[in-house]
Amino acid sequence: MRRYLSIDLYDEFMEDLLEDDRSRPTEVYQRISSKWLGQLRIPISTIYLNQRIEGTFEIKTPPILVGYTRTNSNESPEYASMLIGSSLPDMRELTHISLFINLEPNVEIPKIDTNELECVELEQTKTRVYLWFEEYRNEFPSRAKLPLVTLLSGKRVCVTRLLGPVNVPFVIDENVERMIRRYVSLIPVYYNTDACSQLEGIWLTNREIINIMCASPKDLGVLLVCFYLILEFDAYLVLGHSLLTGDSTFVLLREGQDYFIVDPTSGKKYNSTDTYCPLTRIYYIVSQDNVWGNIQKENRVFLTQLDVGKSAYWRPLFNRSHEAPTGCIHDGNFLYRNPLNVRDLQKTIERKIMKKIAFWRTHRKTVWNRYISDQLRYALSALEVDLCMETNTDRHLEVFNQLFASYKINGFPINLPYTNLSTIIAQVKSTGIHLNSENKVEFSLGVYIKEYPSNIYSVWIFLVSLVPKM
Repeated sequence: MRRYLSIDLYDEFMEDLLEDDRSRPTEVYQRISSKWLGQLRIPISTIYLNQRIEGTFEIKTPPILVGYTRTNSNESPEYASMLIGSSLPDMRELTHISLFINLEPNVEIPKIDTNELECVELEQTKTRVYLWFEEYRNEFPSRAKLPLVTLLSGKRVCVTRLLGPVNVPFVIDENVERMIRRYVSLIPVYYNTDACSQLEGIWLTNREIINIMCASPKDLGVLLVCFYLILEFDAYLVLGHSLLTGDSTFVLLREGQDYFIVDPTSGKKYNSTDTYCPLTRIYYIVSQDNVWGNIQKENRVFLTQLDVGKSAYWRPLFNRSHEAPTGCIHDGNFLYRNPLNVRDLQKTIERKIMKKIAFWRTHRKTVWNRYISDQLRYALSALEVDLCMETNTDRHLEVFNQLFASYKINGFPINLPYTNLSTIIAQVKSTGIHLNSENKVEFSLGVYIKEYPSNIYSVWIFLVSLVPKM
């Protein structure tokens, strides 16, 4: 079974191939072509565990699309209409698709029972947790999750022990908040139907996540909150439901009177009132000192009151009579290893992609334009910085459009965490850039890998097809 349901977005257009204008009144010679614009990947495990998914999803689009121009919102409608066919809406305004997915016939969802495992908490704490949980479950059965979590050691602890300050792998400066979001989003995520990956399953410590180099979405939320805590942010862990990952964790930030929600799997930061935030329901909000159950009738997150100090909206687990257990499970002074050299891996990925594209084009000659490969790699290194700093990338588009004014060009960068070569190759093939059937088409490829502490890698691939203009 594939790990993802992939939905790719293409720009399909009719291409006129007739060269002799004198023949146009009597002859038609056209070809349907398509250019890749973006992709939505839904984990199969999410569909399996939820049985039914309905909602609006964000399509992941590349930061630049070479061969297209952006329309300016300040331009007149008449001028904008002249650009139809050669321009796209501003990709900074996110692209979304509404889907309904249903699994038939319904299958039995695996469950895991950890109640018989040893709990390290004091008896009075366990009694308090179970009484609170039973009362909450009677009122809100769809939101109730036992606030005791199971560790890899097989022991259970209170969910508040998941949170505590943890060293960040970067120098603490004005950019560190963006960098920790980027770092956590690059940790490979393992989507599985195994019940151990769910909220009732196994939770990992920061040491286990970095050493294993893999985690479930819920573990990334915990790690990101711990990073925020050492930076002295007012940060909380949210246990809730997401369209893409199912039951998982998110980060809640309070900045003055404003609340923000961070998706740890993408590193994106949303205003709490954003209707396109991937978090669709909130069960609990967790801090180092307490757990608050959501007792609001409203399920939609953008209409949910997030101030846990309001007892009309949130029910606390602990109080002055029953204090939360202390002692974080994470290694707060964890030392990150220096990353390995990526030069050989970079060359291996480049050779593999070139070999595969030539193989997919067995009936056509594949010509590689190596002249611009260095320029592509330089652009990729700059894009990594832009993505981390969340800055505009339009300047790269302008440079490429000017540089290749004599070519019909189609190209885009792809970015993903490094897991294995087969995942990278599958991503390249899904774009369909190798299907260009022009006789004079040339291809160019740039590969760049940005290494982060403890061998977390950001892989960038720039694919370009070039056809000389007549």
